[in-house]
Amino acid sequence: MQKKIIICGLADIQNCVDKYNPDKMLTIINKNFSPDTPQGMDKSRHIKMLIDDISEPRDGFILPEKHHAQALLDFTNDWDTSKPLLVHCHMGISRSTATSLGVAAKFDPENIELTIEKLKEIAPHASPNKIMTQYYDEILGLNNRLYSSLAFFDPEPIEESRVVELKF
Repeated sequence: MQKKIIICGLADIQNCVDKYNPDKMLTIINKNFSPDTPQGMDKSRHIKMLIDDISEPRDGFILPEKHHAQALLDFTNDWDTSKPLLVHCHMGISRSTATSLGVAAKFDPENIELTIEKLKEIAPHASPNKIMTQYYDEILGLNNRLYSSLAFFDPEPIEESRVVELKF
């Protein structure tokens, strides 16, 4: 059975909850934009990771750390894969795409290269957060398979977020 991750930005979360009825929701966003759990989503099936979209330390910002990546992966342990997983950040470009690749690698490590290619095709705006991708690679023991793929992303700029259905 194919698994599905819905990747979106902040502006699309309620519509995605309504349309896809996800089993779980991962919010990866900075503290200034932290949304409430959307109507129709069980709060116990929603995790908020309040980190900034940076890959190196900056004053006044929260750098993603390995324990953040581990907590996001751990939250998916009881994912009912017959239903979608909703992953979002501010615009659906960086933190959410890195995390989606990490989750996909957790559930289907043998085919991660195919999943990466699929993401590049369906989300040409994707630019996975570097440090988060590196953490997922390390946690899952992927021997640089995720992190090395970042060199092949050539993100196109977008003005508004897009909803992406990543099936693997």
